[in-house]
Amino acid sequence: MTAPPIVFVNGRLAGASEATIPALDSGFIYGDGLFETMLVRARRVVFAERHAARLAGASAALAIPLPDSVATADALTDLAARLALANGLESAPGAACRVSVSRGPRPPGPLSPPSGPPTVVAAITPAPDPGASPAPLRVGVSREIVFAPGPSTRFKTLSSLTRVLGRAEAARRGLDDVLFVDASGLFAEATNQNLFVLLADGRWATPPLASGVLPGVTRAVLLEAARGLAVEAEVRREDVATARGACLTSAPRGVVPVVSIDDRALDPAASAPLRRFWTERVAGPAGVGTL
Repeated sequence: MTAPPIVFVNGRLAGASEATIPALDSGFIYGDGLFETMLVRARRVVFAERHAARLAGASAALAIPLPDSVATADALTDLAARLALANGLESAPGAACRVSVSRGPRPPGPLSPPSGPPTVVAAITPAPDPGASPAPLRVGVSREIVFAPGPSTRFKTLSSLTRVLGRAEAARRGLDDVLFVDASGLFAEATNQNLFVLLADGRWATPPLASGVLPGVTRAVLLEAARGLAVEAEVRREDVATARGACLTSAPRGVVPVVSIDDRALDPAASAPLRRFWTERVAGPAGVGTL
């Protein structure tokens, strides 16, 4: 990586320390915006079509128009390639590209209408090699946050305070992440990753989208690739209390095994079949996904 990193802001590449956005931008003053984080390999976005579709869905739901620079799978791939080249990551085994889109600048005043076009900011950072085995995670059930479904859980929005507070709680407790549970005792997700739990019947359950969890790209790939082995199902406290394994999934990291939930040890090797389904579709020569 060059120092400072090179970022993309409203059509231009610039050093992160020099790039600017309007002081009254909607994303800064209200968290009014959305984002997408993608795995990049060989200057290609893995599962680009899926990421473009999710970004477009969030854009339509939140009524934030997408500028041409991020409106299609080809545009996202072109942008990621420019950033990879600018930051010396064109040959990296993996990189994570985040694209953020806010509603744009606003004039002074509470919730005044936007006064300009949407703001686009994108950056790229190194990510783990998809073919390498990740270090297992120590997680715990959040003691401070109750999962409440809404736009900020169903979409990747710039309003991420709950996730930030969850990660801070994990750090205070010496954990890698925390799991959110709703008021009825059903598990939802981690701070920025989907959850899969190995049930007693041998199936891997991930909470259904109807519960309000994020429709993760890696989550969807596993449900299709490992159909029958990976299923949508409610995950209850008793399921977690008797589970032999668990894993967290995200686009940049794929399938990451969980070694413990609170004080209960799990078998990190149990998630190997799920990770194999993912790596077969991501870490091959093409590196652009096959589903």
